[in-house]
Amino acid sequence: MSKLIQSLVENNFDHLKSEAQRIFQASSDQMRLSRQGFAQNYRITVQQITEGIAARVTDELDKVNLLDHSVYRQVEIAIQSWNLVTDEEHFSKYRLVRQALETLLPPAQTKQKLQFRCSEYRDYLKRKIESQLASDHPVEYQQYSSDRTVIVTSHNQSRRCVVKANNMDYFLAHEEKNLLSGDQFKKLVRKYESITTLQNTLTTSKPATMQLSDFKQAFPQTGSVIEKSRDNAGAIFLKAVLTLVTFGVAALLGIWGVNGQKTAKTLSSDLNTTLPTPRPTYKL
Repeated sequence: MSKLIQSLVENNFDHLKSEAQRIFQASSDQMRLSRQGFAQNYRITVQQITEGIAARVTDELDKVNLLDHSVYRQVEIAIQSWNLVTDEEHFSKYRLVRQALETLLPPAQTKQKLQFRCSEYRDYLKRKIESQLASDHPVEYQQYSSDRTVIVTSHNQSRRCVVKANNMDYFLAHEEKNLLSGDQFKKLVRKYESITTLQNTLTTSKPATMQLSDFKQAFPQTGSVIEKSRDNAGAIFLKAVLTLVTFGVAALLGIWGVNGQKTAKTLSSDLNTTLPTPRPTYKL
């Protein structure tokens, strides 16, 4: 658990304020380095500092298991219990961090649910690829399942790197294309690459709301790859994701029933809707 969240749930407000100032200062310093978010007099603008704080608060929430309902509820109550005094020093900084926590807690939980679903289906595809690789290409599978040293060339310089055993991402990026594989194997590879692309939208340095927006924008294309000739695991994954990104509406519409496939196609066309990023109505 991060220091910010730990001090929050323990009601250690002195430490909490210190952590809030740290997050604000880190966001401010990053903006100075990139020369962003400043007016002509070099004062920080609210919009840019809010996004910087939101990104760091998302990182703090990622360190907490929000899939555990009791933990989620504990954090939620702690945020509500953080009462701010308007005339205290650094009030505006504390308020920005508190608002970010309050706003990002629900999307951060949704993000973790999606990450779990993606990881679960990605691991399933990895096992399927490994099984078929062992069956159809035993020599290449033996290399894949062992640590090995490779030569990597970059900027006209070569160096030795150790590739760990069972590194599927390296295998697909550098070795899979050299195999004479059948259509079924290629379909598995495309599905694995699609789910990896989808999962990567949830691991950026953006706020959770923006990560979910990127996920929803990527889902129609990647979801269509997963849906083609889909097996039971792919069907379950698609239905679970659609239920999450539509906040349960998909379940109410019967996606888990016999007509779920038709409903999934209808809903997938609506997934490009961008989640709004809350803007503060107060000034620093």
